[in-house]
Order: sequence, then structure tokens, then C-alpha cells
Amino acid sequence: MSTAHPTDSADTNLNRPIRHVLSDESITDILTVIREATSTSQLLEDTIRALYRAILAGNPAAASSAIRPDNYALPATQWQAIISAAIGRAEQWGTQAVVVLDLAMNLMPRRYDDPTVPEPHMPLPDYRPAVRTIEWASDAIDVVTAVSAHLDQLRAVYGPASLQFLDAADSWQRALTAIITMNLGATATVSKDGPMSLLVRTGSGLIYAATFHADVRRCTVAGCGAHLRDDGTIPASHADHPVPEHQHIASYPLDGPRPGTWSLHS
Repeated sequence: MSTAHPTDSADTNLNRPIRHVLSDESITDILTVIREATSTSQLLEDTIRALYRAILAGNPAAASSAIRPDNYALPATQWQAIISAAIGRAEQWGTQAVVVLDLAMNLMPRRYDDPTVPEPHMPLPDYRPAVRTIEWASDAIDVVTAVSAHLDQLRAVYGPASLQFLDAADSWQRALTAIITMNLGATATVSKDGPMSLLVRTGSGLIYAATFHADVRRCTVAGCGAHLRDDGTIPASHADHPVPEHQHIASYPLDGPRPGTWSLHS
């Protein structure tokens, strides 16, 4: 693959960035620094240094001034390959999110579609930690036990084929799967974050939660839709929205298990 030298003038324009196709040699150089990085910071610094060294080769004036990523653009195939390789390297430290955000949002040039430029081959070994340790605090185990009992109650009250049970069970399974499979460092600690929620502290420093969101209990009478507390009363937040007097019919029983789902939040 040959380098396509820009036809634009040296005075770059944000509306017309200089397009550059990396040579095979430049791709190899970038892959080498990605492989040899020993930390997240080195990975970011050396990758960007090698990239702009290739882009600015033969243009001493541009190389000696501050680099503005938006002034340049790479074929989308090369842009994505570099991002993917850097993410793969960051697997060792569990910092993939940091790497992709810094590269894609702050450091990389723009990208453009060019079907004539093939995706470069940038092979990497598997950098994931061979062993990941997840420590479960005793209160986190209590949460898992409570959730299991809650799901059993939903199944018993609403039925095994009900959306109330299936949505809850599916979202809980997805949350647990994410905690176990997401590589955000070689270690993680799980603790309680509410009666049916979990807090996860990862080795990479990222903290996130698997949070239970209970469905709002509403009145199902046409034209009402009032929110109902567990005792059937209407919260004060509805005081400015008077509801005509009638017998409220709750969307799920006042004395039954509360439907809801789990989702991840950082």
C-alpha cells in the first residue's frame, strides 16, 4: 500500500481535512508500539506519536507545530484497525474504555470512507489476564439470595411465562453475566448497593452498579394513571394533579412482589 500525499495546501481546514493513507510500513510501526506498550499511558502516547509521525512525514512545517487531529483524516478501515488493536492491547489492564474514549474522542484524526483501502492486518495475542479474581462480600451474597427469592415470588404470583417474571429474570441474568465476563482488570470486588442491587469495584478503577429499578405501580383506571404507594395512597407529588374520586386499581398487587428490572450504571 502506498502513501497518498495530500493535494490540499498546508493550510488545513476543519471542513476539508487532509486525507492520508498509511503505508504498510507505517501500519507495522504502529502495531509494534502497540505490542510493546507496558501501560495504558504508554500505549496511548506511543500509538499517537507513531501515527502522526507517519501522517506528517515529509511535512516539517506541520510536524513542528501543534497537531490538531481534526485537520487530518484516515480511511475508516485503517482508523478502525488502529482503534481495535489498541483496545486489544488494553485488555491486559482492563482499560479498554479509557483507551477507546481517549483515542476516538480526543487523539485520533477524522475518518472517511474509501472502499479501495483494505482493512490492515494487525494481529495481536490474547492480552486478557489468564485468571480474573472476583471477590464477593457477604452482603453481596445476601443480595443474590434475596434476588433469587424475589424471582421465585414473581414466578409464583405472575406465572413462569409472564413478562413480569421473564423481564426480571432476563435482566438479572444479563447483569450477573456482565459482572463475571467484563474484563475491567484482573480483580473486582462486589458488594451490596441496596436491598437488591450490587456495587462493583474493578481493578482498573472503574466502579459500576447493577441496580434494581422497580416498576412504578400505577392506577389502571382509564384517565387516572396515578402512582400508588405500597399502602395504596397517592404520593404528595401528585397533589397538584387531583384525580377524580374512584376506586384505584393497581397495575400490580399492593401486597405482592414488585416487578422490575436490573441495569448497569457507572
